[in-house]
Amino acid sequence: MSGGRLEHSFGSHGTHLQRRRAADCPGYLTWSHEWRLSVQELRCCQRTCKLPPVSELQAAQRVHPLVRLAPTRLSPPEAQRRRKGTLAGSVREDLEKEIARLPVFDTHEHLPRESEFLAGNVDAFRFVGHYLRADLVAAGMSVQDAYRTLQDPALSLEERWELLQPYWPLVKHGRYARATRLALRELFGVEDLNLETLRRVTEELQRRARPGYYRQILTERGNIRRVLNFVEPWFEAVQDPDPAFLLPVPTLFEPVMIRSKGDVQRLESKFDVDLSSFDRYLAFLEAAVERYTQLGARALKFNLAYARSLRFGRPTRSEAEAAFNALFRHYGEGISQATAVPLQDYAVRRLVGLAGERDLPVVFHTGFQNDQAHFLEHARATHLTDLFLDFPRVRFVLLHADFPWVEETLLLSKMFTNVWQSLAWLYILSEEVSRRALRFCLD
Repeated sequence: MSGGRLEHSFGSHGTHLQRRRAADCPGYLTWSHEWRLSVQELRCCQRTCKLPPVSELQAAQRVHPLVRLAPTRLSPPEAQRRRKGTLAGSVREDLEKEIARLPVFDTHEHLPRESEFLAGNVDAFRFVGHYLRADLVAAGMSVQDAYRTLQDPALSLEERWELLQPYWPLVKHGRYARATRLALRELFGVEDLNLETLRRVTEELQRRARPGYYRQILTERGNIRRVLNFVEPWFEAVQDPDPAFLLPVPTLFEPVMIRSKGDVQRLESKFDVDLSSFDRYLAFLEAAVERYTQLGARALKFNLAYARSLRFGRPTRSEAEAAFNALFRHYGEGISQATAVPLQDYAVRRLVGLAGERDLPVVFHTGFQNDQAHFLEHARATHLTDLFLDFPRVRFVLLHADFPWVEETLLLSKMFTNVWQSLAWLYILSEEVSRRALRFCLD
């Protein structure tokens, strides 16, 4: 703040401060051209500079918001660090403590039911699955070993460690393994993976694995109060026994990605419906969304970019129906993806519209995919622009900030009022990109 502005508030005291600056008056400092008064040094400043009483200062603050009462005094070197965008150690520690106390709403998980988790093979290799497997394959491990053998309960810890050991040094410093190591350290006090620590973690995990384990880890340790849990589209998967904590989000892959008569028959079996005509298929989609709503679904998710592009055209009903009818004229592998596109596009648009009618957000996986069998370009969020334009009242949530096109997709939320961003998973993919994304959002 300029001295003239202060002089307007406090008379000659503003000129006095402009002359003496922060170095002479310990209760004041300059930060981005603003004067800040330290409450702790108020008495000193009142004696030295003949400041008005606190009541007058507070009144001036209401009239001139740029006159700020600061909670503590910063020395000139500390003020310099603040101007450079850093915090003193004690302030940073205080902030970290307060942030750690904040309750968390976890917006993206793929958790099995707790009963299924406890009934499975509970050992340390639970922490060496999922995302880390993709890095192991990239490091040279076979897909068979990474995705099946490491999780095979018929093999001992020793046999599975023998498979993992040659590749662990190659992946341990990557983001996926760092997340694994962080979990092992925070939950079990283990700093690294080796045969001894695998045994220790397995023993401790089996001791703890009792009903209530999810709440113990997620709520008591992680301070997570609610979880959006992405589940399969079957009704029994959506109906979670702990719906107040694990909020279901059905993932609509199978109901959309139909390319054969076998795909149709699988839906008929899973949902106990007759899909012998296109009209029946459309009625099934509407009934499914209604049932999801009754079961407490909080959104509908589409992870279709794992199998196709996110470009959804505007097919006519007759074009979609022709593709549907073609399913019953082909056996074996069914129709081609190109032939199925009008049907899939029509189904997605129908589901998005149904979600909007029920005020359900629609969530799209965008950007990076978890393994090596997909085309990254398929998942680019800008491909969804036609849907944003055609459904202006539907809330679209774009997962993972469309990594690596982060800045591009963040701008979509600036352009469209119905587009929201989820940075879930981004901090595991890249801590540096996550920081840049947050700075970009605030800029």
